[in-house]
Amino acid sequence: MKDSPELFGTPSNLIMDPVHGGIQFFDHEKTVIDHPLFQRLRYVFQNDVLFLVFPGATHSRFQHCLGSMHLAGKVFKHIIRQYLTDVRGKQSFQLSDDQLKHVQYFLYCIRLAGLLHDAGHPPFSHEFEEVEIVKEIMGDGDVIKSLWEESQWQTYYGAIPDRITHEHYSVRCAYEIMKDIKISDSYNIEPADVLSIMETTNCLPSDKFIISARQLLSMFMKNANELKNISDEIIVRSVQDLFRAIISGELDVDKMDYLLRDSYFTGSQYGVYNLDHLISTLRVGFDLGEPWIGLAIVDKGIGPFEDFISSRFQLYLHVYGHKTVYGFKYLLRKSIAEICAEKGVLERTKEHLSDIWKYGLFTDTFFWQSFMDYASTHPDSYTTAFVNRRRVEHLYSEKDMSQLSKNKRLRQFKDQGRKCIYVEAPATFTKIRRKETLRYLRRDPITGKHELDEIKKQTKLFDRINDIETTHFYHDPMIEEI
Repeated sequence: MKDSPELFGTPSNLIMDPVHGGIQFFDHEKTVIDHPLFQRLRYVFQNDVLFLVFPGATHSRFQHCLGSMHLAGKVFKHIIRQYLTDVRGKQSFQLSDDQLKHVQYFLYCIRLAGLLHDAGHPPFSHEFEEVEIVKEIMGDGDVIKSLWEESQWQTYYGAIPDRITHEHYSVRCAYEIMKDIKISDSYNIEPADVLSIMETTNCLPSDKFIISARQLLSMFMKNANELKNISDEIIVRSVQDLFRAIISGELDVDKMDYLLRDSYFTGSQYGVYNLDHLISTLRVGFDLGEPWIGLAIVDKGIGPFEDFISSRFQLYLHVYGHKTVYGFKYLLRKSIAEICAEKGVLERTKEHLSDIWKYGLFTDTFFWQSFMDYASTHPDSYTTAFVNRRRVEHLYSEKDMSQLSKNKRLRQFKDQGRKCIYVEAPATFTKIRRKETLRYLRRDPITGKHELDEIKKQTKLFDRINDIETTHFYHDPMIEEI
């Protein structure tokens, strides 16, 4: 059996990462990483204002994307190697050259999707998109049309979206990067096959993907003839669902990386979990009757899985949702609104959001410079408070308040002469209760056959922990009386 490093190709490049150690990458990935639209991510912090409370949290989206690429390859390699390990114990088996070619091709596609999944994050990431003036721009039909001008958006969406988000910009950046470096001609990788497993897209991949998908599924089935009567559309959708689960599911490489990375750089331990143990328990699960194909966890993986989702929950509750962090988020939104009220800044922001090449110059630095310019002439502004790290006074926090209780608390602070506002900090436990994106794989002790079941039936954690929304109250002396 072919079980050497050449099974997945041999990367020729290495970069050192403080979280994962040495990250290897292929020549075509190096070309993507070196592209200006990807290099922009060096200047976009992973967590908008977290560094104002946790000083070490100055890591970038660039680092996170490298980590996600690394983990996408690691998960894919594991599920292939696990399959080979399982069949080795039963029979003499060897991947054919043709099967090997298809496995390697999918490795390239899923690593590129991991690398590019956050390529379109704007300055200050999610918080930027919460500002009202920004929402207006990203829902402007002329901006959306201009962004996709002279590109094949119909191929990936069918119709232009009514409004755009950072996921759309990630797809747009990925499309432009792969087209610009001629990844199809130079490296024999079809851009559509990468874009089709990224968020927000709705497209058919290439014929190469379809052929490779049939080959991949046939590897996991005892009787490959079962696939003969299944349409290409179902085969493709099933494999796409598997890859999307790895890139952007409930147990995905995005979360796997940012939990460890954010824990490391903030100096907290809330998001730490056993990565290698968790990955070792992952399998491919499929049910052709539904049809469904996706990630599944074996029995020994329930503990690591509980640790993973608990770690994520605790990180949201105690780090991302920290009262001082949310105070600075409030100041950040107010500051962006202030400087965008200036005609010149608003026009430049709109230009960056309308042209993908100008978007390549759109970083945190753009806003920090604009903040400092504005603060120099507006000493009593939100922007000046933000630049000088002048916090809004925290008054009170409470979990899971009703709207009636929030209004009552506001009135109480107002009666005390406080100009009180509140912000809500959600800590979402998991979406698995509502959507079956991950399943439990058991072996029947009588028949020896594998069976899929709902993972929430295998753990009591879903009964013990619920989503929490913390409401933080602050005194803001600059707001008008409310």
